[in-house]
Amino acid sequence: MIKQDLLYENELVKNYIQAYYKNQSGLSILAGNVFNSPNIPGTLVATNMRMFFYTEVMKVNKVLIEIDYKEIMKINEKKQSIGMLKTIPSIVVHHKEEEIFSTMGDLEAFSKLKSFFSVIPVNK
Repeated sequence: MIKQDLLYENELVKNYIQAYYKNQSGLSILAGNVFNSPNIPGTLVATNMRMFFYTEVMKVNKVLIEIDYKEIMKINEKKQSIGMLKTIPSIVVHHKEEEIFSTMGDLEAFSKLKSFFSVIPVNK
């Protein structure tokens, strides 16, 4: 269940899913430079106003990324490299920057992640 303190007034949760987030822009909040940034496990939430990704850090919920639906220009599937020889499917959300979400190779969970994103509004 999503904690109320993560939501704005009059904001309603429509859906949420466990996923991994890989920061692609500058410095990651938890991980340092993008070239060493790990895939961070957490919860991806869709509300009536926005989507956001949060994780628990030292028993405190920390929102790492939030995207207003008006900012989303495109959502597409892409292969993400992990290690030298392995790739996994991931979803890229394009807004001011790019945000990458995955299930770290779990194909059944990735199918659910694709369904999660299929109802996210995109502004073209």
